[in-house]
Amino acid sequence: GLESLILPPLLARLRAESPGVRLRVQLIEVDRLLDALDADEVDMVIVGVPLPERNWHERTTLMTATMQCAHSSRQLTLKGPLTLQKLAKLDHVVSSYRGESVSMVDAAFAAEGLQRNVVAAVAGVASTVRILRSAPLVSIQVVLSGVMELPDDLVVTPLHTREPLNMSVDMLWHRRHRQQGLHRHLRTLIGEIAASLGDMACSSRAK
Repeated sequence: GLESLILPPLLARLRAESPGVRLRVQLIEVDRLLDALDADEVDMVIVGVPLPERNWHERTTLMTATMQCAHSSRQLTLKGPLTLQKLAKLDHVVSSYRGESVSMVDAAFAAEGLQRNVVAAVAGVASTVRILRSAPLVSIQVVLSGVMELPDDLVVTPLHTREPLNMSVDMLWHRRHRQQGLHRHLRTLIGEIAASLGDMACSSRAK
């Protein structure tokens, strides 16, 4: 998901400005991310779930986006406001690499005394889109219209909830890297790219 949005422009910038830099991207379960930072297994993490950093971690918010519901018009016809009550009656596919962590979406359902029926969990948005086009399922996630390339039959609908389900995309790193030159350069580039993605999504919504 996030890597497919951030990596292409990041690699383009690095090839133009710092061609000697090599990147290695890993998918790590959410409940292992902070330990991976501490063990220096990774230099930074970019995450779209609440992650309480430890005293020696530093964080910046790259963007904030609102969760929406996606489905294929070839598979489902959904009418009227999409309440959690209505969505609890449907089958869901989720894009997640969470391990045992509970998502903000599940917490929102639980607050209403509901539970969604997740029939598949996959690690990438691209897989989710293909599944939605093949089966009568829905998926609640961030969809950056104007940034992500979506097929014509994929319908993205706002959720009808008491409060918007907003997701912050954060970048975290260990403070031992605070003044390291290359690390600072990468943080700056990623921040600029994330800001441009947010601007593109806002421009698309305003049209």
